[in-house]
Amino acid sequence: MGVWETLRGELATADGREFERKALPLLRLFHCDMIQPTEMKTLDRAGIDLLVWSDDFKFPWAVQCKGFKEVDLGESQIKQILASIRKFANSPYSCDHYVLLHNRTSQNREATKLIRESLAHLLQSGKASTVHLWDRQKFIVEVQSRLRGLILERMQSDAISALQQHEAIFRFGSVYIPIVPVSEKRVVMRRGERMRLEDTGGPIDLTPISQRIIAPVGARWTMLTGPFGTGKTTTVLHAAQMAGHQIIYVRAEAMTDRGPGIGTNAMLGRSADAMRLFDDYDDQTRVMAERLAGQTLAAILRGRDASFVLVIDGLDENRKYGKPNGLMQLTNDLAELTCPIILTTRREHFDSVRSNFERAFEDLSIKTGAKRDGRLLDLGIWTDREIEKFIAQAIGHANPQEARHLRLLADGIKSGELYRLYGDLPAHPLFLQMILEDAARGQIAKRNRAELVRDWMEQKIRRDLRGCRETPAEVVDVDTFVAQMMELHEKIASAMIEFQDGAWSLTEEIGSDVVVENARRILGTTNIDISTILGCSVLSAVSPRTRGLMPIKFLLRVCQEFFLSLSLHNAGEQPDGYPAPVVGFWTDLACRSASAT
Repeated sequence: MGVWETLRGELATADGREFERKALPLLRLFHCDMIQPTEMKTLDRAGIDLLVWSDDFKFPWAVQCKGFKEVDLGESQIKQILASIRKFANSPYSCDHYVLLHNRTSQNREATKLIRESLAHLLQSGKASTVHLWDRQKFIVEVQSRLRGLILERMQSDAISALQQHEAIFRFGSVYIPIVPVSEKRVVMRRGERMRLEDTGGPIDLTPISQRIIAPVGARWTMLTGPFGTGKTTTVLHAAQMAGHQIIYVRAEAMTDRGPGIGTNAMLGRSADAMRLFDDYDDQTRVMAERLAGQTLAAILRGRDASFVLVIDGLDENRKYGKPNGLMQLTNDLAELTCPIILTTRREHFDSVRSNFERAFEDLSIKTGAKRDGRLLDLGIWTDREIEKFIAQAIGHANPQEARHLRLLADGIKSGELYRLYGDLPAHPLFLQMILEDAARGQIAKRNRAELVRDWMEQKIRRDLRGCRETPAEVVDVDTFVAQMMELHEKIASAMIEFQDGAWSLTEEIGSDVVVENARRILGTTNIDISTILGCSVLSAVSPRTRGLMPIKFLLRVCQEFFLSLSLHNAGEQPDGYPAPVVGFWTDLACRSASAT
């Protein structure tokens, strides 16, 4: 039995004041200030059981509740109802909305006719602006409609608020580039076969990505991936603002294990609970709304309205659903929904646990048929085109002094100076935001380049810890963990070199076993999976696992160069024979050390 059926039974078996108490939290969904004035006998004598108070005695809402024990309305019950309506008609009060609520059905058509005629007199006399006759069935329908509207409205509002908070992180966080590098692959699932990724056969980088992910392309589900900081959350939040679509936006980190039960209703109910959609209501109403929210939301997403899209953002930030069993449970919970589903996660998470995704998506894809393909959209590193557009928009948001500094930054793209200073960092949206903040303050040439990159690397790791993703070791002290991860990057960078023809060069990749072994030693723990390391580092998978191992690289070349120079500097070694960028970073670090002493 579902929660709505249970509620119908509770209303049907409640009488008198108990029926009023059962109805009150539901009526508060229509107006949060609804009260039960138990001590005001004059109101009860005026045919009012529940109301929204007003000092001028014209109440926004006035409700007369009739909880009967009989199976249906008989002559006695009809007389009681009509008497209560007359009491209100003869009272000094009036209202905007008058509700006659009873817990029986409307099978007695003659009774319904008499009640409606009596209510019509309230309209004619001006005692009420609107009147409503709600039996328990009609009441449930009205509550369902109201709750549905509240959920959609508040989830939309939550998405807007999330975008505003996201934009507030950086000085130019509101700058948005809709057309960015992205690749698309078709995810092919067949019973008894491994998941295959097939090229779709054409570029799509001329289409705004937020529009692309909700385009009706026939795919049941879409996975949006990309390296950290490339705009996955920004993309889906902007998609939620687009007209013509109802985006149900759920943060994966909010999908907790709180509350009993499994399945779609329970999962969506816990999501609504964790997103705190009803926190502005009193506790009784909030608990009731959260109890009903999961089944209500599931009914929306099981329907045939093509405008609804479910977005679950940041699977890597959920400690449960990022793991194999949790991911399987999530896809089982989602399989019965008919609406399009968009899941986002970091590319390094997808690549590191791809076999888990294969198992999970096989169930999601074929639950309603042997062939049900999905698609993979992967955000890429930016080119000069996106960087120039971003800086141009930032100039439009800047004050005159900031704009002057940013124009110098824009000139640096054409001259190559920007890349001399920052390597390939500007091609990464997150680090470009950091660069623009420094540039707007006129600090491009004033800060030590190596210290600048070190600061940004630490900020990136701290930013990762603000999510709920699983970490390679328990984080007792944030500063200590950041220092350990920085040391791990040093060790990996120092291992990714080779000596040829009298000089050192940087290698492109390293085995995940080497990364894990170094992490175990530095973090002092044995049970570490490579996916947890990739979730809070600037390391990335080159390709999916093969027999438990996968090749790992630094996401950006400049990160590898910096950490190698940091390793050399901390070891007291000279950078002789190393590439020029490594020497440059080492010199900056040496100068910083000299000035500090």
